Amino acid sequence: MVRFLEDVEIIGNSLILKERTTFPPISPPTPEDAVPLLLPEKVRVRIQAEDDNVTIFDGDGKPALSFNSRWGVLDVGGKDVDPGIFQKAVEGDIRVHDGQGTVRVHIDGSTGGISLDNRAGRPGVHISGEDGAVMVNSTLAVQFNIAEWSIDEPGTVMVVDDVGNITHCGPDSGLIQRAIGILLGVPPGIERDQFSRLLRPVAVAGKTFCKFDPRFDAGADIKPGNFLAISPTPGKAKRANDFDHSQHMIIGKALGFPTPDGTIEVLLSLS
Repeated sequence: MVRFLEDVEIIGNSLILKERTTFPPISPPTPEDAVPLLLPEKVRVRIQAEDDNVTIFDGDGKPALSFNSRWGVLDVGGKDVDPGIFQKAVEGDIRVHDGQGTVRVHIDGSTGGISLDNRAGRPGVHISGEDGAVMVNSTLAVQFNIAEWSIDEPGTVMVVDDVGNITHCGPDSGLIQRAIGILLGVPPGIERDQFSRLLRPVAVAGKTFCKFDPRFDAGADIKPGNFLAISPTPGKAKRANDFDHSQHMIIGKALGFPTPDGTIEVLLSLS
């Protein structure tokens, strides 16, 4: 059993909380060895008024958490600044939980990675500081100002025309339409007001589902790996043909077969 005895020292403008660790005598005890072994004191908390700094140390005396109120800097982990018996550095992590206790944001000091997780705790986005890689679980989206506020159904195939309108694909209106992505739903918790109601997230990379019309170019026989393109049907994709490739109408590649609700999974590959 280990007992912890806290000491408090005030030195100038600094408040220091120390820990002394005592071990019980070795069993079976004798009168000679019944005196507990007292190890050197270790600083656990240090408040430095002149530096506006609060530092919390781990059990080995290494700085684990430091906050500077003057500059608003929070340091987690770090290297031992006072060489002693223990030379191990502390790797800092920051974990942000939601109201259910699930970790939603994790900053890993040992790997230099940042993970953003979904409500189930599964990775949604991971950024690696080692190689700069960004891994997205499903899609990468960009917010666009949509030409019509009524266009808000997820899976809608979106285009940009010659005059710069961002809208869904549809019948030939005399303007050339070029694919830009697939409309996504508004993330939960985000309320749109009169100024942001035209902003819509549009998937431009990754994988998602889009509306599909099988009536064009043998679309009923579409297979995984076939290209998808914008179609004359408002907001829907079709199986691509050679002309679609030449006119920048390609959305991406099918990853499966059409579903009963008229959608198909697509790996976005805009060209």
